[in-house]
Amino acid sequence: MGYRRGVLHHKHWFQSDISPYVVPGDPTSGLLPKISEEDPGERHSGDDKIQAYCFRMCMSNYPENRIPFPKPEDYDPMNYELLARSLETGRKDWFEKFDSHTKP
Repeated sequence: MGYRRGVLHHKHWFQSDISPYVVPGDPTSGLLPKISEEDPGERHSGDDKIQAYCFRMCMSNYPENRIPFPKPEDYDPMNYELLARSLETGRKDWFEKFDSHTKP
């Protein structure tokens, strides 16, 4: 599929401005983990990066269907800071199935 600038129908984009910096709004503080300053390339061009959508997490509202998942030993909350900031904007659609298939 390659680089996908301008593809907005999947909601794979931030709906609010979110600072990519460790200290929000301060470029001298550096970028959050996993954020690159590299130009992403031409639309639909390939690269050597890891596919962003390569697994699905299944969650349940029913306690009998749940199993706990432990915090990894190398857990670093900064790896999830961008997600936390996105949720702080009021975004609540993280529980959706993000693909192009819709029910009739």
